[in-house]
Amino acid sequence: MLTIAQESWTQILPELQGIIVQHWEEIALSKDKIKLRVNWDTYSQFDAKGILKCLSVRDHGKLVGYFIGFVVENPHYMGYKLGQTDVYYILPYYRKGRIGLRLFQAVEKMFRAEGCVKMVTATKLHFDHSNLFEHLGWNRVEVTYTKELI
Repeated sequence: MLTIAQESWTQILPELQGIIVQHWEEIALSKDKIKLRVNWDTYSQFDAKGILKCLSVRDHGKLVGYFIGFVVENPHYMGYKLGQTDVYYILPYYRKGRIGLRLFQAVEKMFRAEGCVKMVTATKLHFDHSNLFEHLGWNRVEVTYTKELI
């Protein structure tokens, strides 16, 4: 049975450190040039400030997926909180059924409870989740470009 719950950074961190490597291996581009080097201290600082928000997907207590995001006040819209996605991932074996849908329904519930007026996320073109987001009522509003400088 899969469960989704909001957890603290310290609760999720020990198991996250192993899964995030698998996430990077599967999703990241340019792995030969840009290595995964997570700044765990920065995340801990965001957590201490109440900015960092985490959801877990667990199978009988074992972490099999996660959502990590931030609740921030955008400097363009003072007084309004935004829910910003950092990363999300579900181990391949668990990507059947409606778990992704359930995870992002929980994200919306969490951000609403935090007083957010808008949520912002992204999806990789080579690992596209647009159908999920559009099904949940998200709007495509921007395209992001990157360019390697190394």
